[in-house]
Amino acid sequence: MLTLQTSVIWLNTVLSVLIPLVLWWRGKKEWLLFWIVFTCFTDIIGNQVSFNFSGFKVAGLVLIPLAIRSYRLLPGFLRYGIVIYLIWNFVRGAFAFDIARFAILKQLGTQVSDISIALVLAGLIRELGIEIFAKNLLRGVWISIFGMAVEVLFQFDSFRYLTGGRPGLFLHRVRGFSYEPRAAGYSMAVGIVVALTRGFDRTAIALLILAAVGLGLTGSISSLALAAVGLGVSLLPKIKSPKVAFLALIAGLAVGLTGPWGEMFRGKYAAFWSSASLDMSILDIWIRINETCDSSTLNYLKHHPLSFWIGMGPGAQAVLATQTLLPRDLAVWSQSSTVPLPGFGYLLILSNIGIFGLLFYCWFFWLKPFLLVKDRGRWFYFSLALFCMFLIQSRNLHALGLGVLWWMASKGLKSDVEKIQLVTTEGSGHPSSTLSEELTRLEAKWQGYRDWE
Repeated sequence: MLTLQTSVIWLNTVLSVLIPLVLWWRGKKEWLLFWIVFTCFTDIIGNQVSFNFSGFKVAGLVLIPLAIRSYRLLPGFLRYGIVIYLIWNFVRGAFAFDIARFAILKQLGTQVSDISIALVLAGLIRELGIEIFAKNLLRGVWISIFGMAVEVLFQFDSFRYLTGGRPGLFLHRVRGFSYEPRAAGYSMAVGIVVALTRGFDRTAIALLILAAVGLGLTGSISSLALAAVGLGVSLLPKIKSPKVAFLALIAGLAVGLTGPWGEMFRGKYAAFWSSASLDMSILDIWIRINETCDSSTLNYLKHHPLSFWIGMGPGAQAVLATQTLLPRDLAVWSQSSTVPLPGFGYLLILSNIGIFGLLFYCWFFWLKPFLLVKDRGRWFYFSLALFCMFLIQSRNLHALGLGVLWWMASKGLKSDVEKIQLVTTEGSGHPSSTLSEELTRLEAKWQGYRDWE
């Protein structure tokens, strides 16, 4: 029987598919850019209830044809890196497919969606300009803050009524338009980075203050760690001394990576203190201070060295990590056939495709493009902040930084359209036979994948 709740759930699912498709089909590029940012900062569109698949991930899959067009404008090393990374994930997933079929398919879909969104963003920024992207970033943060304000002021559970999800008016913790308070905290952490990227005008200062207040209302320790890292990296260009800047970056990363230590001051980690001993290794301590999904995954990698090198397979850790639950978690998860995937960005990729895959991802997707960028301005540090935050926690928001970085990395490369324009203007409108041949070749090549205006 179709109830009101299930009707809302499936209406959201249909809208998450139709809206980006219609915007793309109608050529509404600015609205499409807004939609991507909106679904990145909120969870009220999509199917978080039945499949935990947000509107952001759905948009990434729907817009794959558009992503392919943007892909052709990337530097060669990045194009090859994307292909190799995806093949790597699918091959590793195929070998582990019988372990957790649904989890593996969903994780592979997530990997494809993240890359697709980054490619689409890079293409849209190239066409519309970075300032249009900046305006939409502000809108995304403001909408997220608005959702939290509604919950605080009116005690209205927006997520429940807009998505058909479970009730979530938590005591002293606010989630707004997000699936959980922690996700809202991630949005606020990125909001702080957005404010610092903008500068120190009145809008940025107001955004910075409200995002910091919102961060506190979520009560999320991991979000606080993200904010510390984002704040430290965003302030790097404002620090004149290279040594001080380097120390600030290291300090920010240290605070972020040790953020889970704050969790130990909560009652649920009281068992850690009772079982701790001086002869525990750093790895054992790191395993114990993390939450269930991360600690069980780390524990599995510790006892299965081969998986550390080649990974468990994308999504397979949901099942495999149940074998290495810590004693403290058995009471809750012993009857469950799966555990949630790791929340740590580095740990998610490490468990998916191993240490080799993690190093490949960091180098080809982030570090090498960073080295290619010559303009070390505010958007460079925006991307750097989101990369460092991604290593600490895995959330859709890192795709925003990836899109900006790939746009910067390809900014100096001319697209085929720009080459056509260059050829037609060369020689004062009287191209030579060589230029005419080049023009004919480029026009024929471009005919197959014209811009989607």
